[in-house]
Amino acid sequence: MEWPTDASPFIARAPQSDTWTTASTETSGIRADLKKAALDKVLYNQREVLDRLLVPSAPGAVSNDAVIITRIVDALRTKCAANISKLRQIVAQAKAGGDKDTCEKDMYPHLNEIFLTIEASCASAGRERPYFRQLLLFSSRSLLADDPLVPGSFPTSPDFPIVEVPPPRSSGSVTDVYDVAARPPRWRQCPAFLEVKSSPADSPIPSRNSSVQDTLAQGADYARAILSSRPFQLHVYGVFVTGLSLCVGMFDRRGILLSPEFDMFSDSGIPDMVTIILRLTWDMSPVDLGHDPTVTLLPNHTYYDLEYPRFLVKMSLHPTAATWKTFGLPLWSSHSLFGRGTSVWRAVSGSGTVPQILKNAWRSASRRSEIEIYDKIKATLGDAVFKGIATAHAASGDVYYEPGQRVTVSHLRRGLSPLAFVDAVLYRIALNEFGKPIWRYRSPSQFIGAILSALAASEELSRHKILHRDISAGNVLIKVLPLYHSQFVMKMDEETGRQTMTLREWIEEAELDTNEGFLIDFEFASFAEPPTQVVSQPILVPGHASPEASSQGKHCQFQDVPIITPDKEPGDGITGTTVFMAAALLRAIRSDLKITRTFAHDAESFGYVILYSLYKHASEDPQGASASLLAEFKEFFSAKDVAGLLGNRGTLFSTGPERSMPHLLAYLEGDVALTMCAVMTFNFLQNMYPEVEVSTNPLVMRSAVFVRSLGAVPFDEMYPRWIEGLREAAREASGE
Repeated sequence: MEWPTDASPFIARAPQSDTWTTASTETSGIRADLKKAALDKVLYNQREVLDRLLVPSAPGAVSNDAVIITRIVDALRTKCAANISKLRQIVAQAKAGGDKDTCEKDMYPHLNEIFLTIEASCASAGRERPYFRQLLLFSSRSLLADDPLVPGSFPTSPDFPIVEVPPPRSSGSVTDVYDVAARPPRWRQCPAFLEVKSSPADSPIPSRNSSVQDTLAQGADYARAILSSRPFQLHVYGVFVTGLSLCVGMFDRRGILLSPEFDMFSDSGIPDMVTIILRLTWDMSPVDLGHDPTVTLLPNHTYYDLEYPRFLVKMSLHPTAATWKTFGLPLWSSHSLFGRGTSVWRAVSGSGTVPQILKNAWRSASRRSEIEIYDKIKATLGDAVFKGIATAHAASGDVYYEPGQRVTVSHLRRGLSPLAFVDAVLYRIALNEFGKPIWRYRSPSQFIGAILSALAASEELSRHKILHRDISAGNVLIKVLPLYHSQFVMKMDEETGRQTMTLREWIEEAELDTNEGFLIDFEFASFAEPPTQVVSQPILVPGHASPEASSQGKHCQFQDVPIITPDKEPGDGITGTTVFMAAALLRAIRSDLKITRTFAHDAESFGYVILYSLYKHASEDPQGASASLLAEFKEFFSAKDVAGLLGNRGTLFSTGPERSMPHLLAYLEGDVALTMCAVMTFNFLQNMYPEVEVSTNPLVMRSAVFVRSLGAVPFDEMYPRWIEGLREAAREASGE
């Protein structure tokens, strides 16, 4: 058959570190990528960011009480005089050439004593405390992650994560000393952070040029961990203490806004420092701190309990808006800072008991909404709608505060950002189909059958000139029959020991008689159909300034772009989740080349989904998750950057499957069908990989072409062989 191509070549843009899926936990590589990604997305000296933390949202807030602030300042000047003096000495030592890391560690206990004194002095005023958060000294360890794919994600921690904690067991407002051993803190408890540097030279604000400082990239790394671990967080505040100076950063899906620095121990600075600490730990509501106002925790659920919380999710604040209740961990939560920030949930409709898959994500304001794309697919296929493709529920769409006011980054930044940027809109999609992750198959026949049906759907779409362009393990689900159950049970409060009657709800995933999978997440689908109009227009990196904006960092390139449908926005670059990308796309990203997307790229991504799913299934099996297998898994699907991923693949595909994935094959030993599936998929991917670059000179590489090495079978021949091999494996699995 004639495989479709995306209608226009486009410039390959390096994806963010967020798109690494299995164990992209090397912080140095991630932060280097964040520095590049943030280069044109940072606004400095934004006084309004500071004002948001200095101006109380409620008139009765303690941070709005001048008497209390004065009392706390006096307490710091007396009780913490020695601490402040010692901090001045440590900073002077760092400026004089002392070891900055040692000096930084020396600062921790003195800052901690200051923060504790602020809390205790405020509590002594006898005011009611609406929110309980604590600046937790936790610099030497890592906060725990609840990532559904990689439990060890984000193996780091701010020096002082601002964590949500239970109310104190005794009367009063001072939070209990945090028992790290009994309740290891998690990223989801952390809505904000404070990071310390001993030297003013390590300020997040550059002194001479517009380069992104290491400290700011470090803060951006913390912000992406928070946004991934708290998927309904819209933005994150981070406080930077560098030497004796303090500034505040606001991190959202389109960039970073930094306040000016001020001396936090000067006569004018110390009241502001006290106010900021009180606001973050005592006064600010979850919404003030960046939580989505259309999403609330269900009764008796918190971010700090051991059990993952459940949420009530609304399409708007209007009382008649569509609602859902989530269940458990998200099936997927993006690691992105600047991007879509997608999370996918198991949920039931709030108006009934119908289980659905719920997607929460951001889209470019100039892009066609995903619900329109689903409608367009349906219109394109007409009566030929077939299995293997998800369909969207009518309640899906953009999220609103009130009628007429969508949840957008520009609204979050209102009064803050003078810079023109490509705005982002929050939206939600509820799917009529229900599924479980592809790697949680119950049998070989279910896995292979689900893969084949999703592949068949992708083929059928290609016949209608539609490419998915984001095939990944998170976007292929096994179809199941969801059954909603509810029951009233007694639940004991972990803190008080009291029992209360509560409603327990759960979704049973009953298996179907047929083995069927389906594709989701069509936001980046492309439609190759006439009429087209070739125009010259700017290619904008998402989030960068528009060409007519009078601002820093204007990066526009002009080329002829066939305008077909709004589903492909100029400047999108290469879409997809990096570890599942075809080798040709990765090479194009690495070398900043133009490339045309084809069905072959989607098919190759399916191959990586198969191997990933087999490894992931084995890693979740207590009998299969050996250290050797996990290391092999990481070798296939982990790298700090695109070049590293290509290098890993080159090494693995330089030999046969028996030598490249021996531990996976050992785990599959005795299962003929899955062994066939793994080996044939490896051979297919190996055949797709051997493209040899004409030149390794970086000056030449920008215009280099790729040629296949001798012996490679053309895709049009190799793909049918692979599909027939998978069908043979399916027959073996079913005993035919």
